[in-house]
Amino acid sequence: MIGIIAVVIVAIAAIVIINRSSADVETLDVIQIFDSSGNAVSSSASFGSVDLTRRDDGLDATTTVTGLTPDGVYTFWWVVGTAGFALPDAYVASAAGEVIGSSGGTTVTMSVDVGDSGILGFLDALASDLPPTTTDPFRATFDLDPATAEVHIEIAYHGQASDAGGDVNEWLSDFWTGTACPVGDSGHNPVGTPGAEFNPGQPHCPVSYVAVFAGS
Repeated sequence: MIGIIAVVIVAIAAIVIINRSSADVETLDVIQIFDSSGNAVSSSASFGSVDLTRRDDGLDATTTVTGLTPDGVYTFWWVVGTAGFALPDAYVASAAGEVIGSSGGTTVTMSVDVGDSGILGFLDALASDLPPTTTDPFRATFDLDPATAEVHIEIAYHGQASDAGGDVNEWLSDFWTGTACPVGDSGHNPVGTPGAEFNPGQPHCPVSYVAVFAGS
């Protein structure tokens, strides 16, 4: 899992993104890096923008995206570390979940404060009778300097809400549940064997869109 996400970060770093910054708000384009099946996309086309504000005690972001799949379930994530970080040395947390309407667009407001808890890591064991475990845990809390941190806003696609049935709320709240995501032994174990329709080795829902704010 960590290896795959590291590839994501390398792919992100290779993208040239225009930074339109002011003194208080940094603005970046949202770029697609993977399609809905987890296959790499080589394009610098903009699918919206993120306005990021660095507070003394946290971060605020307004993410506006277009061109998404109507009825699609998408989750929005904070992935934050020191400048040039490599996973697992990062804070990772869910910021929002949205079912996209017929327009294919949405605007999401996101906030994180110093001290907030993040997800422990990508699971290497998940079963009803066992607690989740992690091989390479992420930072347990947001303990970084907001002024100098490298900030990734990542948007993951989970599948169509019409296919979720009663599980749509679960799709909106994690990184590996949905028809677009690999299915493991427990039904949502990210180290399970992907189905034939998924990109082999893709152990989580495709992180389709990103904006990356450099640290210092």
